[in-house]
Amino acid sequence: MVDDNFTESFNKWILEARQKHIIKMLEEIKVKIMKKNVQIRKGNISLYAMELYSYYKAIDAEYEVDFNGEFGYEVIEGTNKNMVNYELKRCTCRACDLTGIPCSHAIKALLHKKLDPLSEAH
Repeated sequence: MVDDNFTESFNKWILEARQKHIIKMLEEIKVKIMKKNVQIRKGNISLYAMELYSYYKAIDAEYEVDFNGEFGYEVIEGTNKNMVNYELKRCTCRACDLTGIPCSHAIKALLHKKLDPLSEAH
């Protein structure tokens, strides 16, 4: 049995849903997660997300940015190149997809476009 703070917090968070049949329980958990995602998008960003964002922002100074089309940038990091499409909120490094927070490449591209990276988070 796993017994840690995350598990306890999650179980408390879904306590009401756990009393229902499996389909209803899963639907209720899905709705709770969707509402949580909306809160995050409205600017209620967790401490961890802000730390990750700060880390990404600190390392973006080493990159070069080249505009490569209406919605895209090529961000050069040494010998590596990443393509950022700020309209689709995607980067070829895929860190944005995993965290919902703009990666260092996307931050550099958004700042080059004079957009606020935090307002562009997933």
